[in-house]
Amino acid sequence: MPVATCPQCYRNVRIVGTPDIGDMVTCRSCDTRLEVVSTNPLELDWPYDLDDDDSSGGESEGFGIYPMDEEDEDDYGLDDDEGEDDDDDF
Repeated sequence: MPVATCPQCYRNVRIVGTPDIGDMVTCRSCDTRLEVVSTNPLELDWPYDLDDDDSSGGESEGFGIYPMDEEDEDDYGLDDDEGEDDDDDF
């Protein structure tokens, strides 16, 4: 019976049968859901959760990028009309 180490509690996790990459197992010691990420050597890791992916279009707790409005330009001194010419010198 193949055995791997749980990355959460570092206890041995026994896997019934022949594990394949992507198989899901649960550590009986800490009840953590794990994914087989390597079969030789056998290695377990926390599964990638698509619900946590920022590209899903849902709300996230991280920083966001938002368009600036005219009030923001005034707050940060970004008003192009003050003291700068409109010529593009590249």
